[in-house]
Amino acid sequence: MMFCPRCRSRFGRERSLCPYCRVELISEDTGQAWIVPQLLPPEAGPDALERPHLSCDGLHFLRRHRSIAGMVARRDLMGLDNEEDCLLAYRLAAGIFRMQLASGGWNASLGRTAMRLYQLAQIGFDRDHPDIRRALSWLYARQNIDGELCEREEAVAIYPTPVGDDMEFLRYGLALNAFVLRCILPLGVDEERPVLRVFRFLIQNYPGGKYCCPRCTALLLSALIWRDSPAADRLIDSGLRWMASVQQPDGRWIGCERESVYLMLHALTDIEHPLIGEQMQRAFPLIRKLQHEDGTWGKAWRAEKTLTVLQALHKFELLERYLRV
Repeated sequence: MMFCPRCRSRFGRERSLCPYCRVELISEDTGQAWIVPQLLPPEAGPDALERPHLSCDGLHFLRRHRSIAGMVARRDLMGLDNEEDCLLAYRLAAGIFRMQLASGGWNASLGRTAMRLYQLAQIGFDRDHPDIRRALSWLYARQNIDGELCEREEAVAIYPTPVGDDMEFLRYGLALNAFVLRCILPLGVDEERPVLRVFRFLIQNYPGGKYCCPRCTALLLSALIWRDSPAADRLIDSGLRWMASVQQPDGRWIGCERESVYLMLHALTDIEHPLIGEQMQRAFPLIRKLQHEDGTWGKAWRAEKTLTVLQALHKFELLERYLRV
């Protein structure tokens, strides 16, 4: 067998070049190991080789991953636009719409409907699509007189998240409303009346600072950042200062479990604030520690966590600084 030293794909001996990376294949029988070259920017300084770096294989993994996460990475991180991704987007969207109920939602669940809408937004849909309008109408119907969105009593309030993990929520409250809001806002609904009522509910009931734990606080702030108002800005500043106060020198946040770090990175990537860059700098050793030997994060066959980390590093200009390519 022959293998690609860059993307680790395996091929028969009849091939000499990797069809994905266009690099020369290496025979497994030779026992040769590929060493990642150290191509660093000129301004890196004489001590650059002593700094901790990340393997570049996460990008190569995403480049060939046929999923929503892989498609987003190729489009947003690599600037690639190809016909194969257009066909992939069509098939992925068709599969999501096929599972939509006649009522408009998915699984008759508030959180799962919000997550499906988030996936459609990643693919490139917006609020004007008729099936998305049906879903939004079903979701808005779950809003009470105070503007709060509430899950059905019969539904299990454990939902998939953008980083590929399941997260348990109460059937009401700030965390659930922040999660739903963050999922649907990329569709362009930030000025719709039901969404404004949810914003008002969050601002009126979140006192600032700590809310439950660092993960829930970051989730709440990632929804509020979409609201341009002095009240929201004050709450965001207060929440970020509390999060900075509980971050340890090794990058972790007190009260934040290992797997929750990815959801926090996803939430923090949305926020523009000086304190975010400082927290990301301190979190880098933790990110490096969580990376697998093959350059990816999370489960081997899933791409969401790898995309989340690389998006966060790219947003705060850490990807080019630390990545070996």
